[in-house]
Amino acid sequence: MEYKNMDEQAVLAAILDGAGRAAAERISELRGVDYCLDKERDTDIRVMTANLLYAKWDKGCDPDMTKYPLRMKRTAECINLYRPDFVGMQEARLMMREPLDPHLDAGYAYVEFDPPKQNAEWFPILYRADRWTVVASGTGEYTECHHPWGYVWATFARKENADDRITVMNLHYTVGHFMSVDPSWIEFHTGLASEINRQIGKQLTESPDTPIAITGDYNTGRDTELYETMIKELPMEDAPLLTENSNMTVEQMRNPWYLDHITVTKELVEVVSHRRLDYYPDRALSDHPFYFTDLRKYEK
Repeated sequence: MEYKNMDEQAVLAAILDGAGRAAAERISELRGVDYCLDKERDTDIRVMTANLLYAKWDKGCDPDMTKYPLRMKRTAECINLYRPDFVGMQEARLMMREPLDPHLDAGYAYVEFDPPKQNAEWFPILYRADRWTVVASGTGEYTECHHPWGYVWATFARKENADDRITVMNLHYTVGHFMSVDPSWIEFHTGLASEINRQIGKQLTESPDTPIAITGDYNTGRDTELYETMIKELPMEDAPLLTENSNMTVEQMRNPWYLDHITVTKELVEVVSHRRLDYYPDRALSDHPFYFTDLRKYEK
């Protein structure tokens, strides 16, 4: 199909039908933003965070549950388009794999853990098994509370060079954006942050030269006390703040609804580029935009 003369509305409709890269390139042209970045170097590492939106939020307006499989198919198409090395997913359920997995390109695999209960949230890390091997992994304890929380982490070695490693953690904090003025919830959030910070600190102590990338739904904007609580003890920074090659504006980064973050060990990696995939219509994939970051390890 020819997209060069299409207006934005027509191209977006085509994207929802699975049009792929050519349509995304036309959106890039129309908006003046390069959404179709290729990694500058093959050794650069692309990390994506993707909140999938629970299936139950489709149920009210979609009793036959036709929207969830369609959203998962589009999610797979998005992953195939951008080819991230790692994808941290939140609001996932085991039920997602049936509509998602058949549409993923060959080579992707999940970091394996004992499966959660059927209705429990899962925090999968999807990775390119054709490029990376899992050398260590673990998962956080789950806490009984009003909303789910938890984390999964894994250290990966590049297949061509086993000394080239990165640790990826994927997390979902319980809802903090709505609780930032409640001291009891700040205290509760601090407990969750302490557990995650302890795990990150352990990784940094044991492997000080291995960079870390955290993907996740923090459920709070970065200009909050809660966000500071989450990262203040860590040598981490929000990826878009570390590059000039980002399509995120200052206003977007200060928006209290900027909830999904990719944070990285700033002394160990260069952030080459960062993209907010904001051209998908609301709930075409999710109610959260997906983000990806390209990282390059500093030479020793």
